[in-house]
Amino acid sequence: GELTASMAHEFNNPLGVIMGFTQDLLTEIDPSSPSYRSLQIIDEESQRCKKIIEELLQFARPGAADLHATDIRDVVEKTMKLLSNRLYKQKIEVITRIDDNLPRIQADSRQIEQVLVNLYLNAIDAMPDGGRLTVEATKTRDGVSITVTDTGFGIEDKDLPKVLQPFFTSKKKSGLGLGLPICDRIIKNHGGSIEVASQAGHWTTFRVYLPLAQK
Repeated sequence: GELTASMAHEFNNPLGVIMGFTQDLLTEIDPSSPSYRSLQIIDEESQRCKKIIEELLQFARPGAADLHATDIRDVVEKTMKLLSNRLYKQKIEVITRIDDNLPRIQADSRQIEQVLVNLYLNAIDAMPDGGRLTVEATKTRDGVSITVTDTGFGIEDKDLPKVLQPFFTSKKKSGLGLGLPICDRIIKNHGGSIEVASQAGHWTTFRVYLPLAQK
């Protein structure tokens, strides 16, 4: 973790220089110039590198949780609203089932929002031709359970044990494979857990368990 964080910081410096000069050149060059598209590609790929470095830093040194009384209903509704336009455009039906009188839990609401948004985005990617996204929140004996289920292409049995491991990804052309491991680390830092179940070609369910109080 220390080595990864140090390397990421070292990469950030020259990358920032590359991005700065590229953006300067883009403002100076004529968009009709043959070089303009090449500069755009350099800028786009530099931005992608920046995102990868940010993910590496987040995985190597996750931020400390700012725990406070958190209403899971509010978190689910807020995160759904953030992605409502994208869900509508991709013809994804959304079903939410949230128990009445869910207890508040001690959690960092921003980090839990990050986890849910990541799970929603994975579900959207798994349903390129539309489908159904179901989000449920229920009370357990000593905590709260949140499940996110999609009707997408699912996960092969051989890959199920790997989905929460760093650098594993089914997205061959993009993604570093750190999104779910970061989510897993956030939830574990809250004293909870993430489980995944799937049937290839049919559905995938992620279940997030969060305890009522930190031990």
